[in-house]
Amino acid sequence: MKIILVRLVAFIACIVATIIGSIFLGTILDYTGFERLHHLIGTIGTSLILISIVYSLRKRKIVLKSGNLKLWLTAHEWLAIVGTGLVFIHGGFYGHAVVPLITTGVMFVTVVSGLTGRYLYLHVSKELMSQKKEMEEKGRAKNEIENTLSSLVVTHGVMKHWRTVHIPIVFALAMTVTYHVLSALYYEGFWR
Repeated sequence: MKIILVRLVAFIACIVATIIGSIFLGTILDYTGFERLHHLIGTIGTSLILISIVYSLRKRKIVLKSGNLKLWLTAHEWLAIVGTGLVFIHGGFYGHAVVPLITTGVMFVTVVSGLTGRYLYLHVSKELMSQKKEMEEKGRAKNEIENTLSSLVVTHGVMKHWRTVHIPIVFALAMTVTYHVLSALYYEGFWR
């Protein structure tokens, strides 16, 4: 249980560090005269997030049919995390417009849902395998093992389908980003 708490604290600390680091770097850009880079940084961040979606297409064999799926997943996670950090720098957490705030909020929920789902799924899988192996080594009967681990099996089954929550959030993010970009182009012009 202690290791779960340590990992959870580390996970939350990483999210908080990303937000604080992004605010800090955005502020530095503002005060050093490089505020015009905000659009470029936002474009790069959004591009990284879009590239990260290739994992989902690869997993379903829509695009590319080769390569280690675990490496694709790792690339997906890191591209999304770095892209999100860059988009946070781009946004600067200014409260002057509703659409960027909503887009930032949806992006944050998307990243947290992805990381949480991934973390919980891996944790439950490892815990299930570990306890099952331990009970088998102790010579417990198959029925006893299944009864003892039933809640973990159910949790594991539920966590296999966490993407049914994550994917609609990703679509909501895509819609809010599209609306944000189009409204920014309409009202402010591009690379002003």
